Order: sequence, then C-alpha cells, then structure tokens
Amino acid sequence: MLSFAFEGVTSLTDRPLKMISGLGGFLMLASIVALLWMLIAGSRADAAVWLGVSLWFLGGLILLCLGVVGQYVGKIYLETKHRPRYLVREYLHS
Repeated sequence: MLSFAFEGVTSLTDRPLKMISGLGGFLMLASIVALLWMLIAGSRADAAVWLGVSLWFLGGLILLCLGVVGQYVGKIYLETKHRPRYLVREYLHS
C-alpha cells in the first residue's frame, strides 16, 4: 500500500520536487548563517564545527541541484504525456 501511495503522490504533482529544492535552499542558508555567526562572534570553533557547517552547505547545495534537475525532468514528463491542448482552449473560450 505504501508503494501505491508513493506512486500516487509522485505521479500527479511536482510538489515533492519543489519541497526538495526548498529544503536544499534552507540548509544552505542555515549553514551560511551559522558560518557568519561563528565569524562575528569570534569564537574559536574546533574543526568538527567547521566540518559540520561545510557538510550542511554541501548537502544543501546537492539537494538544491537535485531539486532543480528533478523539476526539469518533471516538466519534460508532463510534456511527453501528449495531452491534447485543444480541450483547454475550447474550455477557456466557451
């Protein structure tokens, strides 16, 4: 049943792809804010903190890139369904 639910969510909308892009952007922004806070506060952070911030940034960048590529693939998928455009045109002009 979970596979049917996953198929239903992913085949009808591109919202999960937008959420992935948003999560990537949020992670990148959070890592930049954390980096600026560490620099402004002047605290001497050890290597583990710098590693964590850089991993958050790179993880956010990867998620953002995957979300953008996924949105392109989603748009290509919607265009290849070959749904007739004349139905929309007739509905709008009637």
